Amino acid sequence: MAPDSLTPAPADGQATGGTTLPADVQTQIAQIGGEKLTQLEQESKSLEEQAAQKRQQAAEIRVHLAKLSGAQTETLKVPQIGQTIAGKGVYIGQWQPKDRRGRSLGKTFAVYAAPEDLTDASGQKLVATFQDSAKRMTGLRNWHGHDGAGVANDTQLYRGLADGSAIGKWFIPTRDLLVGTDLDGNKVQNDNLVAHKDKLGEITTSREGCGSYDYPNYYLSLSGRRGNSSSVWCARLADGVDCWSNLVNFRQSCRPCRVEVLTI
Repeated sequence: MAPDSLTPAPADGQATGGTTLPADVQTQIAQIGGEKLTQLEQESKSLEEQAAQKRQQAAEIRVHLAKLSGAQTETLKVPQIGQTIAGKGVYIGQWQPKDRRGRSLGKTFAVYAAPEDLTDASGQKLVATFQDSAKRMTGLRNWHGHDGAGVANDTQLYRGLADGSAIGKWFIPTRDLLVGTDLDGNKVQNDNLVAHKDKLGEITTSREGCGSYDYPNYYLSLSGRRGNSSSVWCARLADGVDCWSNLVNFRQSCRPCRVEVLTI
């Protein structure tokens, strides 16, 4: 004799005791279930739309706060290329960034280079691997008046520029800001560090007397290779010769940049 606890559950459309529900009742039950499911799906979609609106509002507020804190250029006067602006840096032009997929951020920025190469905690010029340079950038506090953005790659930078969190802070320049080309080698940015090297002040042009892994005459970018996270683009500011560089082996220079929302 089978235990009571294993009594089988009633089949669909069948009440306990073996009674089958009429067809019209089954139809009503199905309709009620369908209406409830549709209602839940609509409510879920509405909540998702509300969350997206809240995220957009938060991003706009961050951008506005960045402007209020000094991340906005003068509204009536655009600096001259190479002009050093107190509290901002060396103006090297305008930038309308696109992410790694070629999608525009829909923003125009004024770009400022630091008045000197990245330094270590003691104030001496830093020649380091990309990873150590990125770590140093993250730790910058009030360096030439501004903190470091704390981004480890260009994807994080684009995200920070979109939501406002990286605006006004120092970062390792992207490939297009360093040499003017995108990840596929296309010329996309006329105003860049190589193009305006003569206006940057002192730059390192030689590696004489350096060790086999030290290349202070090459400058780092924040842009990594597609499909390969082991290297980033770098270039000699002196003549524009550029190439890929391993993240952890070669020690190089860095000229930080920062951007402000441009209002003309």
